Amino acid sequence: MCGVVGFWSVRAERSEAQLREALAPMTDRIRHRGPDDEGTWIDPKEGIALGFRRLSILDLSCAGHQPMLSADGRWIVLFNGEIYNFAALRSELSDLSHRFRGHSDTEVLLAAVTQWGVTETLKRANGMFGFALWDREERALHLGRDRLGEKPVYYGWSGATFFFG
Repeated sequence: MCGVVGFWSVRAERSEAQLREALAPMTDRIRHRGPDDEGTWIDPKEGIALGFRRLSILDLSCAGHQPMLSADGRWIVLFNGEIYNFAALRSELSDLSHRFRGHSDTEVLLAAVTQWGVTETLKRANGMFGFALWDREERALHLGRDRLGEKPVYYGWSGATFFFG
């Protein structure tokens, strides 16, 4: 049961240290959701900060560390849950020349988004999950979840800052 938190300030006027200082209490608050690992990814130019707490289940190695960057460097993801058909998706993506470092469904999700886009990936992924996906190229944040909402994603605005978890 991993934990995902983050925010995106429309006015990117804060330094990396300021963003990190604002993110730290958020990730500390969800420490109980992921005692095995933690990670952050911050882009002060864009005003975005992503935080993660990991409970290692599928890939116990460091190859499952999050936030995870796609192989092409375009996408950064925070993922909580499980994609039940990730092995089939991984096989299909391998046939399309994608290579994987680890064995996590998170890495498969990133390869699928790279190959098919966000909407088509959501159509193909079966499971219980919630995620935040930052597109560095389009400067867009995507929040997604499984069709039944078993893993909910919460979000809201405070002033000019969009928060999610």
